[in-house]
Amino acid sequence: MQMKTYDELYAEGDAADALFRQGNFEAAEAAYHALLQGAKQAKRVDSFIAAKATLSVLRMYVEMGNHKMALTIWKAPPGSVFGQGNVFLANGQTSLNDMMIYNLIVGYLYSLGLDTAQEIDRTETLNEMNGYLSLVGRYATQEAPNFIPIVIGNWRIHLEEIFKKPFEEVPPSAKVLLNQLEQASGTIEPPTTLSFPELSHWKRDWDKTSQTREPTGASNPSPLKPQSPTASVASRIDEITASMQAHKIQDALQRAQALKNEMLTTASCDPSELGWVLFFEFKCLYTLKRYQAALSQAEEALDMPYSLSANNAAYRASICAELSIRCSRPIDDIVSHAKAAYEERVRANNPRYVAQSLMTAFTLLELRDAEHHAAFFADKLIEFGAKYGSDIAVIRGFIFRMRGALRAGEHHRLTGMVDDLLKTLGPLPKSSDRAEVMGEVALLESTRTPLASNKAKLEQFLAK
Repeated sequence: MQMKTYDELYAEGDAADALFRQGNFEAAEAAYHALLQGAKQAKRVDSFIAAKATLSVLRMYVEMGNHKMALTIWKAPPGSVFGQGNVFLANGQTSLNDMMIYNLIVGYLYSLGLDTAQEIDRTETLNEMNGYLSLVGRYATQEAPNFIPIVIGNWRIHLEEIFKKPFEEVPPSAKVLLNQLEQASGTIEPPTTLSFPELSHWKRDWDKTSQTREPTGASNPSPLKPQSPTASVASRIDEITASMQAHKIQDALQRAQALKNEMLTTASCDPSELGWVLFFEFKCLYTLKRYQAALSQAEEALDMPYSLSANNAAYRASICAELSIRCSRPIDDIVSHAKAAYEERVRANNPRYVAQSLMTAFTLLELRDAEHHAAFFADKLIEFGAKYGSDIAVIRGFIFRMRGALRAGEHHRLTGMVDDLLKTLGPLPKSSDRAEVMGEVALLESTRTPLASNKAKLEQFLAK
């Protein structure tokens, strides 16, 4: 069978979305799953297709009222197509419009997560939902006014769901962020039922701008507007964000560094605001491929205290693990940064990204022929799979162990590892991809040292 081209797959995606909009959910569901099967013929998961299909299926189940299936897709095992699709969506592999729709859906799913009346559960659920809706609300006010009524309407519905009360009876303290959006938006008549904006077409027409990088040594950078003495830190952070969204990275970097220097010379400043400035400075340096500068910035010791959110800290640590390779740092530096990324993902309490951080760590060590330094990540991935019922995560963890043994010249340990793998898999549900991944185990079991070098992969990675 001839493999389909991407243009053919994109056309099928638009056709499936059209079926969904017509309310033909059964036909749309079949079309989305057929699309994923067609994409898998390439023997690799295309990030764009996986992300678009995951978002479309998620939205379809939400609008069908099949919340159980929507939650299943959202919590899909990391090694599955939907699991990877969720990661790709969160990492912006589709349009900004789609990414914000995904955030709306995730906020909604969090609003369903309250299983008891305990205050701690309500607090966690409320914080997560508010975080996602605030992000979309900020995007709406800056970039997409058509989102505003939808965000406000959905937000009210979520608060009613979390507190099991009419909106008027929801505690005022829970409405603070929503009230800020409503005040900034003026008079709005929001919908009274859950709703979402239209999905983007299946076309990578935003790639040309999203991947554009300004030269590091631009001769004519955008001039900075003079800041009035009363300009708030928050408003200047907004300007940095706007420059980054407009892909004016050099301009954003200048703004971030100017604000950072001012904040560090004051008597005190808000630790979270300084944290955001540092995070944006780091992202700009990385985007401009100033790798050594980005790594040095992340490792810089400052006299002024600052705080990063768990997700931002995890992102920075993960990138630093990558930069340790690009900057020829010792293996211990890769491990140290990768462990920090894992620990921050655990702090954020998002299992999907916890597993992703572990697999990323091993991939980076593999590039340096250092699989024998990955025991920590292998063990944590196996623990994760056993805890969450993901057989693929367990198998991947044992594959990491096996490659580590081979890299260390200890192929005699493989038989015992395979025995342990089979015992661990015993009580776990069997996924559709198990046989394929177990094929990798069988191949490794018959391998003898020395394990082949990954030098070619490393050179390709460094060339990107």
